[in-house]
Amino acid sequence: MSVTVMTVTYEVEAGELALFRASISKHAETTRQREGGCLRYDVNYGIDRATLCLTYALFDSVDAYEQHVASDHYSLFDQLSNDWVVSRIEQLWELGASPRRIGPPTPA
Repeated sequence: MSVTVMTVTYEVEAGELALFRASISKHAETTRQREGGCLRYDVNYGIDRATLCLTYALFDSVDAYEQHVASDHYSLFDQLSNDWVVSRIEQLWELGASPRRIGPPTPA
């Protein structure tokens, strides 16, 4: 199993932080509840720069990630947040190591 990691760094308009934070939190919760291929979805906020947000999501495959970006709730969040976001950097990664096991144990 190759776990796909998605990170997105957002810079948000200062006057729209409350709306953005409520929306991204709901989006993460909806993703975790509706998508069986989503193993984790964390939302983080900048300590020194309140306008930054970093999301970190784990999907059990590239296909699960592609289903995520094709979902209705992804499109809705994208449309809602478009005017609030100054910049967005999305990157995909292959999980190399994790201190916590994800998925079923590997047979010996």
